[in-house]
Amino acid sequence: MPNQEDLNLKYYLEFLNNLEFPIKATKILNISKHSSRDMFGWQGLISLICLSDNNAFLEIDIRYAWSDKIFQQNFVDYGWSETILLQKRAINELCKHKIIVYLCEPSIKLDQERKLDKVPEHLLIGCCWLTISHLYTLLPFDNPFDSLIDIKKINTHQQSYFVDCEPLVQNSENSQLKTVLCLPAHSKRKGEGGLRTQGLYKHSTDNQPLITVVTVVFNGEKYLEQTIQSVINQSYPNLEYIIIDGGSTDNTLEIIRKYEGQLDYWISEPDLGVYDAMNKGFVCAFGDFINFMNTGDILFSSQIFESLKFQKNRTSICGINVFFNNSISGLIYVKPQKKTIPHQALFMKRHDFEKHIFNTRFRYCADAELWARFNIVTTAINLEEQIVSISRFGGISTNKKYLLPRMKEHMKFEDNKLKVLIRFLPKIILGILFNQIVLENFYFYLNKKIKN
Repeated sequence: MPNQEDLNLKYYLEFLNNLEFPIKATKILNISKHSSRDMFGWQGLISLICLSDNNAFLEIDIRYAWSDKIFQQNFVDYGWSETILLQKRAINELCKHKIIVYLCEPSIKLDQERKLDKVPEHLLIGCCWLTISHLYTLLPFDNPFDSLIDIKKINTHQQSYFVDCEPLVQNSENSQLKTVLCLPAHSKRKGEGGLRTQGLYKHSTDNQPLITVVTVVFNGEKYLEQTIQSVINQSYPNLEYIIIDGGSTDNTLEIIRKYEGQLDYWISEPDLGVYDAMNKGFVCAFGDFINFMNTGDILFSSQIFESLKFQKNRTSICGINVFFNNSISGLIYVKPQKKTIPHQALFMKRHDFEKHIFNTRFRYCADAELWARFNIVTTAINLEEQIVSISRFGGISTNKKYLLPRMKEHMKFEDNKLKVLIRFLPKIILGILFNQIVLENFYFYLNKKIKN
């Protein structure tokens, strides 16, 4: 006679295969508590590891959902972690597929009773999962998980700090920029919007300092939505989000408008490059702390802001940024050093940034030039030993076509010219010999850390 555990496994397996996954589960190998932290609008119920009919692993999370907010989380809700990203895959290891099942209340707007969406391959984080899919299915229907729902944990209201009076910022006497609600008119402006343009503003409080996150973008349709989702799904309530677009010609504007109700201010107009756009973002920022989370950068989890405890800090805060590669296991850790500060993991106090804006004469390394002026030794920064942000490996810092102009700019502001040459010349020579993909994989392999 089968025991209760065997009956549960059979019931779970029947339920899963009735959902008509593209990959059929043939055996449940493990059942555990839901592995990732809940975000607003859903509650994790259970996690299953199954074997599929094509001899692959299926990692299946079952969640109960009551808010349409789940459709603004689908690129950041699959629960990566440092442990997962550091794991070294064996050559003969079975492929892993992640499937997230949302049991949706009828109030959630679905155009059909059951809907399957696949996360685009370029938005996967790391190389743990071969595919990630979301299956949304409307309740009520017979399922084995109703008893796991904890009604006490259901929160249908998100706290907001909107007021209808404009915030006031007292810029310091030596401030290089003056804070404004909206940027001045531009003859080639493509659009402007956000809650601020509708008369809704946010203010700091003693217990909840206002944090401003700025994203700058130009033709960033490939990764922008994932960056936006990582910011707007933070559990910290007093967050101001600004997007500065350089007049994109792809679908960037459509993505920005899709999230209009989550943005405090956005603008689309030509600029002088990424660092000019970052200065513009600061001009519009009213937060006590300011962070630059640019296109392709992602906050490591939805609880990052709460974990940093801004209300207890009177100085700038900087954590760790990690780089990942979707073809090589491991992470590269970037911690703040004397002349290197990862802007993705930095929350700069307003009065610090007012004295140290980006110098737009440097098109490729204005951040490095700024950190040379913003001396981490003499300026108070609270260094946090935790991962704050995650970025795709690549971009200007590793692109071989920018190595020579970057070296020339570093020669202008670094005192030790010999060190600059020693740092750049080997990379320039390798850039002549190898293509970009080989170079990036080589750099990543040399610098990565893994756990066996």
